[in-house]
Amino acid sequence: MLRKLMKYEFRATSRTFLPLYGVLLLVAFLLAVFDQMHESWGESIPWLNTASMITSFVYGGLFIAIMVMTALVTFQRFYHNLFTDEGYLTHTLPVKPHTHVTGKLLVSIVWIVASVAVFLLSLLILSIFHLQPVDAKEFFAALAQWIPKSNLEGWVIFLELLLFLFLGLVCSILSIYMAIAVGNISSRHKAALGIGVFVGTGIIQQVVYSLGITLGIRSTWDLWKNVPDNTFPTWPIHGFLLGHIAYLLLFSALFYMVISWVLKKKLNLS
Repeated sequence: MLRKLMKYEFRATSRTFLPLYGVLLLVAFLLAVFDQMHESWGESIPWLNTASMITSFVYGGLFIAIMVMTALVTFQRFYHNLFTDEGYLTHTLPVKPHTHVTGKLLVSIVWIVASVAVFLLSLLILSIFHLQPVDAKEFFAALAQWIPKSNLEGWVIFLELLLFLFLGLVCSILSIYMAIAVGNISSRHKAALGIGVFVGTGIIQQVVYSLGITLGIRSTWDLWKNVPDNTFPTWPIHGFLLGHIAYLLLFSALFYMVISWVLKKKLNLS
């Protein structure tokens, strides 16, 4: 059932994102062409500079629009599908509350990652006209030499970093989901309660984070004393990343359980 929910969600949201992605990549291509033409022919074609400036503004506006729309659609879909009149239909489906949360979360993550990937692709399109063949060849040659030389620990750190970034994204989305869910317990002042929950949760997270950092420093202080001069061991990197991963897992699980509990026990569609 989760797959069907996600399929429906992707179908509904792709109508917004795919056209924006296509336009952004097209504008990036035009901007790269205009910029290259301006460098090649200079002032011999007067309108090139103007066209390049206008396209730059459009490109920047589209980037901002995509970032804003990604956030709006992510949280608006969650609210409207589960806590407004649409919820009467949504909650009649033979689906457990946590499945709704999981579906919304996974689709949101995909679109956020896709938005970042499309932006990076647009930057690649912009740079490809300025990247000389020799430079590109040297870059890929250096990359091909580095990958075999990288040791296992380097790859472990890279995977830990990816997991840290992924869980940071999950935790951020779930914190807003939870604020929306708890805010809708009240029939009145939903927005005020949701904002209060979001701010209060952020304060609790900061307190726990500060305590964790303090305990981590104190528990490793003796180890730092034994580190030889002019060296930097890798265990602090692992400790930093794994500590943050545990912190994000804790709050992500807490937020997830609270949202599921509200949908199951305290759902208010009024």
